[in-house]
Amino acid sequence: MRAFFMRFAVLGLLGFPHPAAAAPMAPTGRWIVNFDDAQCVASRAYGEDQLFLKASPLGDVVQFGIVQPGRSGPAQQVETEIRPAAGEMYRGNAVMWSTGGEKSQRVRLINMPAAEFERLSASPTLSLKIGELRRDYVIPAMPDLAKVMKSCVEDLQRAWSAEGGTPAVAVASLASFFTDDDYPDEAVRREWSGTTAFALLVNEQGKVADCMVVETSGQASLDTQSCAVLKRRARFTPARDRAGKPTRDKVKGRIAWRIP
Repeated sequence: MRAFFMRFAVLGLLGFPHPAAAAPMAPTGRWIVNFDDAQCVASRAYGEDQLFLKASPLGDVVQFGIVQPGRSGPAQQVETEIRPAAGEMYRGNAVMWSTGGEKSQRVRLINMPAAEFERLSASPTLSLKIGELRRDYVIPAMPDLAKVMKSCVEDLQRAWSAEGGTPAVAVASLASFFTDDDYPDEAVRREWSGTTAFALLVNEQGKVADCMVVETSGQASLDTQSCAVLKRRARFTPARDRAGKPTRDKVKGRIAWRIP
């Protein structure tokens, strides 16, 4: 099996942008791409703001988010609008939560189809409305970043494949790893329901190394909770290669969320 180690790449080819204008915000650093053992993530600083991207191992979904310094607070779902310089606006929703610790950060995360992100990233600027947050960003040289992320995803797909062997199998129905208590409080109050499709990367020990939504339920809180539960509880009989040795594998599935 091909070894796949953590690598970090600073995209010098993208260079530094022009000095930031009052609006829209210009980046204050280069894209930094983390070629992790189980994910492809890129981030770029905009002063105290940081934009980040995470690509699906199936290549069909992109997680797009903003991290900012901020006080702690409950997780919540908020409506989202992303407007390019020209063309149709994207509408969806995002999950917003805070990290703990002395330097608390506010995270806003959007799951969107890769084709939609590709369309938006062709724009030189993006105007974002995520709940009460309003931001305009300059996003130069995105095609260069897209090439690097594509290469990373291709490596990920090769590294997490049990082709020719026995695929990984869940030790129980994936739905059995969920309980009624897992239903997000806000989703219960608002009577949100839907079906989340996901891709799991299962390691040689049968544990979930990473989870990513590949088809949204329409509710960001349900999508986020799906992966949180699966990463914490799901267990698999590991895949095996042609020689019968445990190996890595990709697993796809769906969870239907219905008010209990």
